[in-house]
Amino acid sequence: MDPQTTQPAPLLPPKKLLIVEDDFYIRDIYKIAAKNKGYVVYTAADGEEALSLAKVAHPDIILLDIMLPKVSGIDILKTIKSWEGYKDVPIIMVTNVGENETYQQALQAGAADYILKVQQTPVQIIEGLEKYNHPQNPGVPPAPTGQP
Repeated sequence: MDPQTTQPAPLLPPKKLLIVEDDFYIRDIYKIAAKNKGYVVYTAADGEEALSLAKVAHPDIILLDIMLPKVSGIDILKTIKSWEGYKDVPIIMVTNVGENETYQQALQAGAADYILKVQQTPVQIIEGLEKYNHPQNPGVPPAPTGQP
């Protein structure tokens, strides 16, 4: 092979995204947008399902609603962050809860970001996940964007 010829960069495996959202329609929009961006997508409709899937799927990124049946998003966040090997997994809270207390709880529990649903479309939220996909800066998220 000619030394001047460059090899294409190896393809990285697609990122695994866990979407936790109880509203079927919003969850489906997230799922379609994420698949279009090349993510392998797992979805959960409640807190118990989210915890089970997170253990099995080992997602690279988690998009997590706060108001969920069975287990709240804040409790899911705290639980996942306590697991071995999950501390650096970015968990982005996506919610309509704009209370400062909930925002502070999420950040103190380890949320990478806190996004108010009314401020961005589901497609914009999925597009914004790109900032968590850079291997040169794993586990170091940008400052949260959705302070109430």
